[in-house]
Amino acid sequence: HAYVLGEHGDSEVFNWSAISVGGLPLSSFPSDACGSGIEEADRKAIEDEVRGAAYRIIEGKKATYYGIGSALARIVETISRAQRAILTVCAPPREGDCSPEGLGGATISLPRLVGGSGVLATMAPSLDERENAALIASARVVTGAISSLGA
Repeated sequence: HAYVLGEHGDSEVFNWSAISVGGLPLSSFPSDACGSGIEEADRKAIEDEVRGAAYRIIEGKKATYYGIGSALARIVETISRAQRAILTVCAPPREGDCSPEGLGGATISLPRLVGGSGVLATMAPSLDERENAALIASARVVTGAISSLGA
């Protein structure tokens, strides 16, 4: 189980330090069970594959609306059936949120409890120093893009 946080695009942040496999942290998951440990080169390859997926989909299908539609269907199902699920969705920060510090009020993707009335709470992801710095940089990409629109 893993989260990709921040902006949906080139500055998205892979929350490697919080990945779990069968309830075990990835760092303590037996390497012989998954063939070998995940090295830095493996992580970079996975990140590149995920970041580049949208470009490959656009090249092949000329659009990414199927993926967006699938994600929206999951969010709508959660809200309309008053289910409660932790989903990585964007929402403006609210008073009392458990968001990481330094995001400057950016509306970025974070793990959030979603239920019948929408976003119920923001979950503070466990981030190492590198992930936290990358998330702050991703938030700046979003706020910079909004500022460039004159908003």
